[in-house]
Amino acid sequence: MSFASLPFVGLVAAGVILYYLVPKKLQWVVLLLASIVFQGYSAISVSEDKGRVDPVFLNAVQMFFGGLLIYGVGVAAEGFHPFWAKPAGFYGSLGVLVFISVFAFSFWFMALRTEGAKVSDINMCRLINPVLGAVLSWIMLPGEYPHVSTVAGMAIIVGSLVIYFKGEILVDRWRRRRL
Repeated sequence: MSFASLPFVGLVAAGVILYYLVPKKLQWVVLLLASIVFQGYSAISVSEDKGRVDPVFLNAVQMFFGGLLIYGVGVAAEGFHPFWAKPAGFYGSLGVLVFISVFAFSFWFMALRTEGAKVSDINMCRLINPVLGAVLSWIMLPGEYPHVSTVAGMAIIVGSLVIYFKGEILVDRWRRRRL
């Protein structure tokens, strides 16, 4: 076995452990936590090796193997459900969502390569993903609509990002107005 095949063997072993040892209700939580760890590792790798790692290629590899792992766990947990012969809206929505995801992750990895960019600042921008995902679901899915608590949570997320990135400027403006 070559050194290059070790990540694949590790993914298969992790999938088997996840399927047989983790209760079904927690499998998706474990998968999400693993995704966060791998994304953090890739962000640090891209940031440290600014000239040597191609962010678009890293994004493509990460999305391919991540999608393959999620698909494998999904088939193992839920069984195979064919997705051909669906309505045209399904494929249109799928295409839009895949494009948005690929574009966003490629842009994110390119931002990590920028000189002077801090990984912590760029990672804060990822908090906007749930907001955009919820808005897209309201637009694209029938029966999905906003609730007061959802909109309040979104306002808190967006407000916290504004404070994080522009807080000092806002405080300075507020102080000048008071003087």
